[in-house]
Amino acid sequence: MSGPTGDRMIRVDMTHQTAEIVDFPDEWKLLGGRALSAKILLKECDPSCDPLGPDNVLVMAPGVVSGTAAPTSGRISIGGKSPLTGGIKEANAGGEPGQHLMRLGYRAIIVKGQPRDPDKRYALNVTADGAEVVEADQYKGHWNYALIDELSKVYTKAASFISIGPAGEQRLTGASVACTDQEKDRHPARHAARGGLGAVMGAKGLKYVAIEPGKARLREPAERKLFMALCKEYTKAYRAGPQMFKTGTSSVVPVANMLNTFPYKNRTEGQSPDVATLDGARIIESFEERGGGMHNCMTGCIVQCSNVVHDKDGNYKTSALEFETLT
Repeated sequence: MSGPTGDRMIRVDMTHQTAEIVDFPDEWKLLGGRALSAKILLKECDPSCDPLGPDNVLVMAPGVVSGTAAPTSGRISIGGKSPLTGGIKEANAGGEPGQHLMRLGYRAIIVKGQPRDPDKRYALNVTADGAEVVEADQYKGHWNYALIDELSKVYTKAASFISIGPAGEQRLTGASVACTDQEKDRHPARHAARGGLGAVMGAKGLKYVAIEPGKARLREPAERKLFMALCKEYTKAYRAGPQMFKTGTSSVVPVANMLNTFPYKNRTEGQSPDVATLDGARIIESFEERGGGMHNCMTGCIVQCSNVVHDKDGNYKTSALEFETLT
């Protein structure tokens, strides 16, 4: 699909478990990510609503140039009224869902309503042909990694997923929303973790979103030659620069600790006595002995700030130990 012409949105009604494909408004064509989610929330969400009630609006919106050849452009924003702050909240994550949605021409998923039975679980299946809400009670209570292991047996190898774990299902207000990365095992290690939006997703009975990209191709720019030249220029400039995150986002741990801004003991203190072991430079020292390494969590990312960490026996442990997960 080329450019914004013909783009669509997915409107999901969790009260009646229906999904509708609608045209994407032309006046929003330059909006994506947090700008788009904020626009939708301002227009469609009652600011006085219960964040965990049926009137809250959950928005999943990739960036404007996600799905193109632009480097490091595939992140996705999750938006809604936060159960923690009571205001508009946006949290974003890497992984493949943002890329896949945009390649399919879906600029946003807008989720409203709430199942009458709070014990029911549902999923949203997204393909080039449309979207469908299906029952997912069999996955109730699954942790994210166990969930993706099971879903990998049902969906194609190309599918990506947006999911919540037990914390989101239980509406715990600090719950995050997980996205799968581009690795073969599709680790659900990329989290939109701010604002408790996993609880909002759980309150809507939505356990996961599965996106099947099929044979969807990269989005084509209106001026391909100019666009590709700019992409190459940007990539070259970045790789010739300092690359401050070459050892991961945790490379800023020492600076934060020095400035007394490193959250410790639930933010009651700004410095940690263990800071020397948490620096990204220390984490990569384990790669030679244990395996693992730096990687890009989504297609087209040139930053590669994500670290794949193995345990002492060489088995996959997590990806990644980021600044915010360490804090």
